[in-house]
Amino acid sequence: MHMTVRIFLILISYISTEWKAYTNCGYPMDFAVREDTVFIATNGGIRYFNPGDIEFSGNTFVLQHSSCFTSVNGLARNIITQIEIDSQGGLWAVVKDQGIYVKPPGESNFFSYKLPFQSIKDTRSLKTQSNFLIVGTNDGLFVVDTKGDYSVDNDQILPPQEILDTVKYFYEDNDTIYITTGGEVYYWSSGSVSEFTLPYISGSLTAFAKEGNIYAYGTGDELVFVSGDSIYIYHTGKTYNLQINKDTVYAATYSGLLRLYSQTMESLTTITTTSFVVLDSFIIYGAYFYSENYYEIGSGLRIIKNGQNYREKQNVYFNRYTSIRIGQDGKLWGGILTWKESRDILPSKLIYLQNDSLFTVDSLYQRDRAVRSLSIDAENNIWCGTFSTNGQGIIIYNSDGQFIERITELPSLIVCHIYTGNDTLIALFQDGIYQLHKNGNGYTYSLLYTVDYPTWVEPDGGGKIWIGTENNGVLVVEKNGNLLFHFTETDFGTPLINVIKHHHGITYIGTGNGLYQYNGTLTRLCTGETRDIEFYKNYVWALQDSALRVLTADDGKVVESFNAGNSPFIPMETPFYKVRDVLEIDSAGNLWVAGEEGLFYVKVDYGLQTLTDKLYVYPNPATKGEPVYIENADKKPAVYSLDLRKIKIELTREGTRFILNTQELERGLYIIQVPGKKPAKLFIK
Repeated sequence: MHMTVRIFLILISYISTEWKAYTNCGYPMDFAVREDTVFIATNGGIRYFNPGDIEFSGNTFVLQHSSCFTSVNGLARNIITQIEIDSQGGLWAVVKDQGIYVKPPGESNFFSYKLPFQSIKDTRSLKTQSNFLIVGTNDGLFVVDTKGDYSVDNDQILPPQEILDTVKYFYEDNDTIYITTGGEVYYWSSGSVSEFTLPYISGSLTAFAKEGNIYAYGTGDELVFVSGDSIYIYHTGKTYNLQINKDTVYAATYSGLLRLYSQTMESLTTITTTSFVVLDSFIIYGAYFYSENYYEIGSGLRIIKNGQNYREKQNVYFNRYTSIRIGQDGKLWGGILTWKESRDILPSKLIYLQNDSLFTVDSLYQRDRAVRSLSIDAENNIWCGTFSTNGQGIIIYNSDGQFIERITELPSLIVCHIYTGNDTLIALFQDGIYQLHKNGNGYTYSLLYTVDYPTWVEPDGGGKIWIGTENNGVLVVEKNGNLLFHFTETDFGTPLINVIKHHHGITYIGTGNGLYQYNGTLTRLCTGETRDIEFYKNYVWALQDSALRVLTADDGKVVESFNAGNSPFIPMETPFYKVRDVLEIDSAGNLWVAGEEGLFYVKVDYGLQTLTDKLYVYPNPATKGEPVYIENADKKPAVYSLDLRKIKIELTREGTRFILNTQELERGLYIIQVPGKKPAKLFIK
């Protein structure tokens, strides 16, 4: 699934860039329906489509048209745990570990709904009712009176609601909101909370649903159904989700999707189901897999229609990348890691993307084979270094993804990095740097330098070989292994080296706390852990944890930084694996950026004249309705939305400045342009 949005960014000059996100939207976590559109909260954004665009064939279905909201559309991350549609048509989203985001009706982008309480980023559940926003967090229940608009400034947080436990689940019946914690069910109505007494509890409570005088709930591994004075208990395993529709109870459980009517339990599917939505002619549900980032046969989105189960037929996109490379034929190759915390390790993948289509090289299906390093040699063959306790060493494929050979006769099968150039060098975990020699149908190796935890190896073209390490800085050696010099933790302020690359006789080093340049003297260019470095003409791109920065090579100055605040860039967090070597630049200077939440393509235009004369826009941010003043504009400014749409809006001139009436603008981000001036960004809140 990919989403494209054109936006203006102020980079080297006034330029236009295009961001495209490739994410796996195959793991449904929640559903919402508005008129003829189904929205799905997934691990790769908010997917949406019209049910009329579903085409069934055999035991599969295809969505002829579907789109996805991602970080390109303002979300802080692509992992969305819950969504909600309010009475005005606004779309709300709970973004994992980032809190609440909202897209007001008629607008194309989300913005953070920054409520002033500490646990907002720990939001677990969300519900809207009239003007009220009901928020469940790890610290309990919060109720917010939004005053009927989308401005946080006007909100009123109601007095504490007496629920201090983690709120797991909401369900609405008429004007009453039912709230489930691990040990109790409450109901909120008319501004107050009361406890709802359950007749039977056998373990932690999960989901709860009520309609009229019947209700159902999950407790421990049991599903309980109550009708009047009658209680029915079913052993279903954990209950994840419930819905009551016209006296029929639907339950997403460990045992599958179940339907209960007149005390008769019917199994609609035996696949563990976590979420679903009941439509007029079919049921859409989400199947649970060991990893939300990967599944062998495709999407976890399923449909039940006329008693038959259908699975979605689609290419599988991946979210967790460990290395990417662009081949000589323009194919983008990627190493995929599919670990999931506290669960079995699933197979890693080698994939390639060509002409906007994804292809999987399926020789890495064995468990515990992490793809750590990719390199492409002069014959356009792909060298894949595996990294695991029982790895397979180096696997080589041709440019069509066909297996050529496997190199296993190595001192260690845990390959940290591969360099394929005039010499082939490999960095082996807890062993050292070796040179590979082609010998007939096989390979031999010779030790270059012993080092315990190497991360990178690369010659500089002048007879020296640079070695990066996790705990010992940078080692520079001759081809015979003689140590020339050693940069230590004292030089960098950290022993961790992620990447070393050479450009026009200058060495660039990405460390745990900054980007450094060596040209006879070691100089730090910018702070922040640097995971990868690439070059285009006179520009240096650095991928860091919190930003994607571009610098000029002649003076090492940072020109601009893309971060979560001004672009779709997602900060890099790596709880599962140390991600590095995930930035590539194609021959036209366009970027590919990967990480733990998918793949971005960024088209960059370097060809425009540099603009330095600035516009001054204030107040900024501005509240919708108040006047905004634009100074240093010798011509009438033009106002653009983020999708490059010019907005017809009245501006009045007052002396040397223009006045913009923001009452005519929706809330969001805009670009103010005057020919010959550097554009300015304006945020309306």
